Amino acid sequence: MASTSKIALVTGAGSGIGKAAALALLNEGYAVTLAGRRKDALESVVREAKPGARTLIVPTDVGDPASVRALFARHRETFPRLDLLFNNAGIGAPAPPFVCPRSSASRFAVRGTNCATVASLISSVQWQALYFCAARSR
Repeated sequence: MASTSKIALVTGAGSGIGKAAALALLNEGYAVTLAGRRKDALESVVREAKPGARTLIVPTDVGDPASVRALFARHRETFPRLDLLFNNAGIGAPAPPFVCPRSSASRFAVRGTNCATVASLISSVQWQALYFCAARSR
């Protein structure tokens, strides 16, 4: 891959939206660091990518600041910069059938975890990048 290629990092890259984003970026010629909790799922994404795609798999728990620091350290060891961060990892909660105090507390916990995840990822980036958050909150 040419040295002028764009470089991306996708969290939650093992399934769902994160997987679709990682594959789309790889198909567009990006070099991609794939982060997610399950190494086998990340390896499956790489197998689905077009031949010759430039990838780095880093099993990561974005809820653990040490794991996030290790993710960015590995990325910096492999790639010279970061052009795009697709922050897709987080937790979700099903919408309750009716509102009660417990379900409200659950929604606040989900928002807090997702916001902390974004803050942890952004604080780990030490170079200028395009930030795109695909987290959904109710």
